Amino acid sequence: MEKLIFSNVGKRFGQVVALKPTSLSVRKGEFLTLLGPSGSGKTTLLQLLAGLQVPDSGEILIDGVPATHLPPHRRDIGLVFQNYALFPHLTVAENIAFPLKMRKLGAPEIERKVRDVLELVKLPHVADRLPRELSGGQQQRIALARCAVYEPSVILMDEPLGALDKKLRDHMQMEIMRLHRELGATIIYVTHDQEEAMAMSDRICLMNDGGIEQLGTPAELYFRPATPFAGQFFGSPNLLRGRLLSADTEFATIDAGGFPARARRQNDDLSAGDTGLLLVRPERVRMLGAGETADTSIGVTFETRIVTGPVTRYHFRTAGGTELTSLQLTFEAQEPLRPGCSVHIGWAAADAVLLRDDRAVGGDNAE
Repeated sequence: MEKLIFSNVGKRFGQVVALKPTSLSVRKGEFLTLLGPSGSGKTTLLQLLAGLQVPDSGEILIDGVPATHLPPHRRDIGLVFQNYALFPHLTVAENIAFPLKMRKLGAPEIERKVRDVLELVKLPHVADRLPRELSGGQQQRIALARCAVYEPSVILMDEPLGALDKKLRDHMQMEIMRLHRELGATIIYVTHDQEEAMAMSDRICLMNDGGIEQLGTPAELYFRPATPFAGQFFGSPNLLRGRLLSADTEFATIDAGGFPARARRQNDDLSAGDTGLLLVRPERVRMLGAGETADTSIGVTFETRIVTGPVTRYHFRTAGGTELTSLQLTFEAQEPLRPGCSVHIGWAAADAVLLRDDRAVGGDNAE
């Protein structure tokens, strides 16, 4: 069931197009992340949904009911911000109770709901403290509790973990996912952090330049990018450009600077002679032993390896000067390679993606 529907919703601020006409559906109970760089339109889309901005065009539906011009308090939506937005002069319990008092609930019910939601976020012992007496992670959990206490069917989160350090951010990701399961609310989550989006989302809406670049599951965006921007936004993929030599309904081969490279086709409009961009993730590239073969096999020069702990990154260079990397699990007994030695690397065609090269048609290959 569709909880939220955006139909050709657009927004300008003066001459700046903040959001191109955009259509998007969000399922009931879904965790959808709006991901993208600064200025991509994700916060504008969130503000339009919250009723903090009015679109210049299009329509917004909530539970099938037109909500484009509804004020925020009539949308059954909760908001959680990066800066917590807690009242500094009120205790934790008073902060959480505030939206319930605005809704004129009775004192016994308010007390019960505050107690229950503090148990939900595992902070019943801080009810009488002031916000300044809490850690950053505790303040963010109280901000979540204040939002959850009045049981909105949709919760909007705008970079809620941006002010936390990595260890605490990782912990809070798990807490938000747990709360999502227990509350059953629809969550729209804004972030620029790719790992955060991959870890938490049912689907990711990748935004770029005021529009939707690609919408899909984390696995779809990572392994099946639809555009060069989408492919390069996640991680550091290997990229090879070259003319299309041959293709069938599923796979294609390009001339990648003197050697054939094979990959799955992602665009049906590529023809022989067109320039394609082949993308293959470092963890899909492996070193080939004597007698081993792969759909694509390349003779390269080994340059260096970097051990980062559980994984090791190997750096190679082709005869044409293109740098390629391979990411492998770290083993204590790994065979050492001398810089400058020749090796063969390769990958399965199903593990690589061939896209239309934006640069070949005058676009940007932006990251």
